[in-house]
Amino acid sequence: MNLREKNSFRSSLRFLFAPIQRHVQTPRFNRTSLTYYLLLLAALTAGCSPSELCSLPMESPGRLKTSEVSEGFKKYDDIFSGEKPVLYCEGKRHERVGHVLGAYQEYPMKATRRGIKTRKYNHLAGNAVGMMKNAFDNLDLDAVELDVHVNTQKHEDENLYILHYEPDWDTLKQSQDSVKFLSDERNTFRGLLREFFPTYSAQGKRLYVELKAPADCRMNGGPSTPLCKLIAKKLASDLEKHRNYIQSGNRPIAFISFSTQLLDTVHDNLPKELRSNIDFILILSPSSRFKAWIASRRGWVPTFGEAAKHWMTDRAWLTGVWYSPRATNGFPDLISEINLARVSSGHRRLSVGVSAYLQGSNNFIKGMRANWSHPRKIDAPALVQTIIYDIDSR
Repeated sequence: MNLREKNSFRSSLRFLFAPIQRHVQTPRFNRTSLTYYLLLLAALTAGCSPSELCSLPMESPGRLKTSEVSEGFKKYDDIFSGEKPVLYCEGKRHERVGHVLGAYQEYPMKATRRGIKTRKYNHLAGNAVGMMKNAFDNLDLDAVELDVHVNTQKHEDENLYILHYEPDWDTLKQSQDSVKFLSDERNTFRGLLREFFPTYSAQGKRLYVELKAPADCRMNGGPSTPLCKLIAKKLASDLEKHRNYIQSGNRPIAFISFSTQLLDTVHDNLPKELRSNIDFILILSPSSRFKAWIASRRGWVPTFGEAAKHWMTDRAWLTGVWYSPRATNGFPDLISEINLARVSSGHRRLSVGVSAYLQGSNNFIKGMRANWSHPRKIDAPALVQTIIYDIDSR
């Protein structure tokens, strides 16, 4: 950030926090003040507005710079060694997953009338295939995460599109750049799979595919809907072309989602030969309604409750769960309780993926050591085997 950008950023902060300063000088709390503070908090955490504010460190304070990736990975590797290691799977180092294709700044985030924007808000998105190749070839990552959306207005559209936020399909039509982006096969799930297999799958690399749930697929454990089934059908069509690689035993594909309804539908509607070689992972939502509301400013996020807990216990085919320590309190005790119940029912224990980027590295590591080294978890340990990173090219 140059001097001009810093001055502009400071001016923005002074403008935003001026009402708080006035409130301190004249201490009177009213509904207007509360509304302002809530909106300010949402703005600071949402990362959804094309302004300097969206690049505040609190959006992803634990992200690693590309120039410091090796050193950063080593720091996190140390969680699994030393006098008080975190419980983990089979003594191996954790799996390194690059969030948003390992391209924090370049990943396609939002559809606007000016094109598909990235976190460099004046910068148009490149292509997803190129980001994947860079992540695997240059960043020493074992896997990458990406988001896929179905065209909810044009069901005959065969593609699933790689984009973070749910698109407004009417807005997309108004932008030549957006149409061009989506017309590029390198930004579709089908096109990305074509480049992933067999080159990267043969190297043991993996894809974590977040299934973004449209409004019709957000009922916790609810019955399948036509739109949910349509997503499953498109996934099956894209994966079928690579059946032999998927059945190789390396489990190169994992489907992840906040939506239990969508995971149920996709699992039940994929051919058995495919689904038995694919991992299914629930992204754990906050148990606090307020935290879930804040997270939903960036896209739909449900509130975690008893229904989701029972769902995690009952689904024998579920292989893991991802969570954020900043969003979910008491998770180690929760997952240990669920795993004990699963083991007693003859199901496998759920492995755990942890998002590292929502906390500074020191706080993250301190919390991991404090929360995951308790002896009573040995009976049914949650196997922490995956850490998800944001990697920043700046």
